[in-house]
Amino acid sequence: MKFKDWIIFSESIDPQQVVNAALTARKHGGICNRSHFGDCKELSEETLKLLKQLGIPARLSGGTFTTNISDKQSWDHSWIVVSGRWILDVTIDQFFSDLDEDMILKQPGIYYSHPSWDGNTYKDRYYRSAPIAKINL
Repeated sequence: MKFKDWIIFSESIDPQQVVNAALTARKHGGICNRSHFGDCKELSEETLKLLKQLGIPARLSGGTFTTNISDKQSWDHSWIVVSGRWILDVTIDQFFSDLDEDMILKQPGIYYSHPSWDGNTYKDRYYRSAPIAKINL
């Protein structure tokens, strides 16, 4: 058994449960077909609540997402980090365009970087923002 496989086995988190939470949040948010710019933070927060109810360790994250369009546009974006290592993007479909149709996902509209789901295919497009300043009170 490879180390990567051991980590996945030891987590005992079913990737389908994680994606189902994202699907439920999209449905409650009125997003059935395609998400739009500005939906990411609200739907990520809703998904995070559902994941916490399921006992799945997750946290909200944010920064920029870079498209694969010829001019490599970067957008402010929010997503979830599951178990401290897997990216769950509930609204990746907001970045789809005629020029960036290379995004093939196991669940349309949702990217989950877990190795048994979508893998690291798009993980390099996510850049976490560094804090502007650290204040000790």
